[in-house]
Amino acid sequence: MNLGTKYEGSLPCCEKQEELEGMHYPSLYVSDLKEPLGVGKEGTAKVSFKILSATKTTRNGKTKYSYEIEVREFSPSGSSKKSEADVLDEIRDEVVSKSMEEEEEDDD
Repeated sequence: MNLGTKYEGSLPCCEKQEELEGMHYPSLYVSDLKEPLGVGKEGTAKVSFKILSATKTTRNGKTKYSYEIEVREFSPSGSSKKSEADVLDEIRDEVVSKSMEEEEEDDD
């Protein structure tokens, strides 16, 4: 589910119009981790969660839903950060490729 929204109608208190243009997404603040999160600037992740509360609001004939969500686990799957093993595999593949090219040049 895409969680992006656009502000319609009146502005929230103390907000500038230019700051509200485009899509806006809920954010998650994480602190006190014992190790780096290990993700790139963008990606995809599997999230384990628990709904702590849910609210349904109807105003001017429009219904909106709000949730307080406890995020219990965050497992990146589309991170741009490479593991040490991936980097070593890439180096190995480069060396093998160069070696094969050199062998082909020697055969000519």
